[in-house]
Formats: sequence, C-alpha cells, structure tokens
Amino acid sequence: MVWTSPRTWVTAETVTAAIMNTHVRDNLLAIQPGSVLQPVLFSSGDFPLSTATGTGRLKLPFAATLDSVTATVGVAATGADVIVDVNLNAVTMFTTQANRPTITAASQDGVKATPDVTAIASGDVITVDIDQIGSTLPGENLTVILEITVP
Repeated sequence: MVWTSPRTWVTAETVTAAIMNTHVRDNLLAIQPGSVLQPVLFSSGDFPLSTATGTGRLKLPFAATLDSVTATVGVAATGADVIVDVNLNAVTMFTTQANRPTITAASQDGVKATPDVTAIASGDVITVDIDQIGSTLPGENLTVILEITVP
C-alpha cells in the first residue's frame, strides 16, 4: 500500500467511498507495523539558504523509529558544506554532532545519516535546524527527507 498525501476537505464537499478509501483507509494501511515511510520534513523552496532553528515541523500521531535522514539541495553550496540537524522536541537527535546530515560543498546530495536518538513517541515533534550554509554561495532548495519505520 502506498501513502497518499491527505486531502484537504472543503465545506459542503460530497465525500464518496472512493475518496475515504484513498485518503483514510489506504493511508492507515500504509502505516501498518513494519511500514517504512519517507516524509519530506523540510523544503526551503527556490531561495538561498540561511541558517535557521526549528524550521519544518512534523508531529507524528504514532510511535516510530527514525532510521536515517538525507539532505539534498537543488543548487549546490560553495565555500563550505551545508549541515543540518534534526531535533526531537527541540533536542538534537544527533548527539554526535559530527554525524549530522551534511552536503559537501559543490555537491547536491548528502549521504544518509543515522541519528543517535531514533525512538519517536506518538505526539513528538520533529524539526530541522540549518546549522551551516555555503560561505561563498549558500546553496538553494534544501530538502530534508526522513526514513521512518512504524514498529
């Protein structure tokens, strides 16, 4: 079963069985135990990056395990690497700071980074910090992707 971005309902909309099945039933089946999800936690858009704290916000309605984090940029930074941090309830999940997701200067793709803290409880909030940007060109269009397993 594949996850579908949830529908935004509008007032007086007629809800059919097909709509409910796609956006409710199928999504519940997609997050059954053992499922792996890859939500995008943060996307900066087509703007030059700047350092920031607590950007993007994902509140999970179920317990899960964060397996890895991958960061990419549409326009590579130059002069310095792009480094992001992922926080659980405002505390870093990368207690070994050298393991934070990093995109090497002049590259668009970072490698998968495995956090030190991986357990996520129902209701926890995950955010992203942009800790470092390129010193010559900051980089643009940052996307941070989480790989989450539902136990």
